Formats: sequence, structure tokens, C-alpha cells
Amino acid sequence: MYLSEIGQIADDALKTLHMHYNYVEVPLYIVMPNHIHAIIRIKDAPGCIPTQRSALGVVIGGYKQSVTRYARRNGIDFGWQKRYHDHIIRGTNDGNNIADYIETNVIRWTTDCFYNHMTH
Repeated sequence: MYLSEIGQIADDALKTLHMHYNYVEVPLYIVMPNHIHAIIRIKDAPGCIPTQRSALGVVIGGYKQSVTRYARRNGIDFGWQKRYHDHIIRGTNDGNNIADYIETNVIRWTTDCFYNHMTH
């Protein structure tokens, strides 16, 4: 997968997410032309995890905001969908299935309904 400028910013932001949120690990992710997939682990860090909103919501909101800010500053036409899909990984099999889905997402890109719109 070759990343656009904003794709590279999205990738860099995922790589450094743990530096902004010390209770987060991102062990696996993929940045696609029109979406991302990531496993985001919220570590047990008493006193560090936000209490008013969910920790994941805070992290995703901050991530989206940082990428959007870069796009606006640099005149890049970009926007996120309003919501995100989350799933709590329940057990090894579930985790392995999700990891496999993320790792093979690039292979399925040419069958994505947005593929022709993004490349032609």
C-alpha cells in the first residue's frame, strides 16, 4: 500500500499514539486509502485513564483531530466518517481473527466498493 500525504500522517499518528496517551498500545494497524483498522489496547494505568468519556473515545477523538488539523493546515481535502466501529477482543481466537483481518486487508483493497473511485 502506497500512502498519500495524509495517509502517511495518519500512519505516523498511529505509530506515536502511545506518546500522547501513556495508557495506550497499538500493536497492529493498517492505513488504507479510505479507512484504517487498528488494535488499540487500553492498558491498566490507575489515575491516567479519562473518567468522563470512554478511554477509547478520547484516544480516537484525539487521533482524528490531529490528522484533521494537519489536513486543514495543508489544504488537503479530507474528512472522517462521524463514528467508528469498535469491538472488544474476547479471547485468543477472536484476537487472531481480527489480526488476520487487519493483516490481509490490503489484499482485499481491489474488491472494496470505493476502489475505483479512489484510483481512477
